[in-house]
Amino acid sequence: MVETYQRQIREITNELAGKSNENGDDAGKFEILAAKEREITEFTQKFTAEKSEYEEEIVENQRVIAALLEHMQKTLGRQKKLPSSGAVDEMKADLNFKQRQLNDAEMTAAKLQVEVEARTADLDKIRSLESRIDKEMETVAEGINKMEDEM
Repeated sequence: MVETYQRQIREITNELAGKSNENGDDAGKFEILAAKEREITEFTQKFTAEKSEYEEEIVENQRVIAALLEHMQKTLGRQKKLPSSGAVDEMKADLNFKQRQLNDAEMTAAKLQVEVEARTADLDKIRSLESRIDKEMETVAEGINKMEDEM
């Protein structure tokens, strides 16, 4: 851009030199030349600041691009680790089978618990009968002993 402005200044200077020979109006030519010089001065003063801003934007954009590429790489890596649809269907079938087995096992456990409770109740009845039989046997033995003594 600086080269473009310098080229334009040369062109204007050459034009002014050509016109000064024709018109002899040096004041007008000087005004045009001074205006162009002011434009170039403003441009050179702004150039460094604008260049720094653009460079900062470029660095920031590069950082964002790098972060996006890293994120994309991780996502692609995760996609490669995903199972195929056939494997997913197989896993679902396995899950359903295992769920049915679990349900069956839970039902069996519940039935066994009921059975244990029933057998425990039966055992308690048997123990109570046993103690009554023992008492009854003692009573009968005492009765036999009494009868024997009486005889």
